[in-house]
Amino acid sequence: MKKAFLTILCLFLTMNLFPKIDQQMATVINVAVPVRVIDKGNFVGSVTIDDFELYENGILQKIDALYLIKDNSAARKEADREFNPLLSRTFYFLFQLTDWDPNIGVAVEYFFNDVFLPGDSLVIQTPERTFRLSPQAFAARPKEETSKELVKILRKDIQLGNSRYKTTMRNLRRLVGEIKSASGVSTGVSSPEQIDMGFSDASLSLELLLPRYADAIQEMEDLRFVDQQTFISFANSLKKQLNQKNVYLFYQREFRPEINPTLLSTISMNFQDKPAIVGKLSELFDLYKTEIRLDGDKINQAFADSSLLFNFIFSNKIAKRYTGIYMNEQSADIYEIFAEAAESTGGIVESSQNLAIGFKKAVEISSQYYLLYYSPVNYIKDGSFKSIEVKVKNQDYSISNRKGYFAR
Repeated sequence: MKKAFLTILCLFLTMNLFPKIDQQMATVINVAVPVRVIDKGNFVGSVTIDDFELYENGILQKIDALYLIKDNSAARKEADREFNPLLSRTFYFLFQLTDWDPNIGVAVEYFFNDVFLPGDSLVIQTPERTFRLSPQAFAARPKEETSKELVKILRKDIQLGNSRYKTTMRNLRRLVGEIKSASGVSTGVSSPEQIDMGFSDASLSLELLLPRYADAIQEMEDLRFVDQQTFISFANSLKKQLNQKNVYLFYQREFRPEINPTLLSTISMNFQDKPAIVGKLSELFDLYKTEIRLDGDKINQAFADSSLLFNFIFSNKIAKRYTGIYMNEQSADIYEIFAEAAESTGGIVESSQNLAIGFKKAVEISSQYYLLYYSPVNYIKDGSFKSIEVKVKNQDYSISNRKGYFAR
């Protein structure tokens, strides 16, 4: 599933959607910083330019302008000079789901009825393809028709786009059941997926089953492989776009069918005189420890540098139960990466069993923000990452903002 996701992102990067901006000769730059000020879960819209403090690498900066943005317009501005921010919006919907969720249809309907405005664009990435709907495309047909068509596309692509992933999941469940049966531990429930290997000696069955199970585990890890450079290239491609860039990643909690740890210990004790089995069990313990290793700082800095707003909508679904199978969660590593990426851009993380509710909350929070402009003191184009911190004087508000940029 992840590999399909990354392949589609690579295709997206080749679309050349946005013009290139050459700033190589700039010695004075203007940095735009989206900021959200939250108090008790509500956006605070009364903060003035004099209330804000902005620091770059710990050094206080003079804020040249403040724009209070609501949707695709400036509701208020305080500025020594006009910066004319480009406020048209491009929404990016990235669907990283293993199963079709009807709440996605509810979220899409809400988007077109309550969020989408004339002049907005939408880029959609499904497990099968990436496509863009321009303002002209939307103007050519009613919103209701576009919404229904999009839901049909999403349902089809999500159901078909993860066939290898789903096949691997089924194989893992079947193999776990067969291993438990071959080990001599009764499940108490017969499974139609279990197959009689035809060996009177259980060790012979296990010697065949354990390598097949290990191969399936490795295949699952290959499908979950995440290439760090793909994330960075994705962020860099969006940096070239100068209007509002609202990215929403819909991600579904993942579980991997595994042999229950108690059963692994039992097999180790019962077959300790079988080196081949003991060796394969040891390999399984190592495979279970496999983690996606990424440099979170590099990804977060790339996302912050692009000045996009990354929102992470996490489907906190409950694992299906299968007799004799331990469903081990596999989302912690990915969740941490995307949650940190959202924080680095000033975006939102919403975790819910209902994707429509999570999406609505994220949209409501991200629809309003302050856009601050400043020119860094003693700016040097040295290629380093400049950190940004924003505070509101004498207030204990929750502040989310773009965390920095590369000086290049």
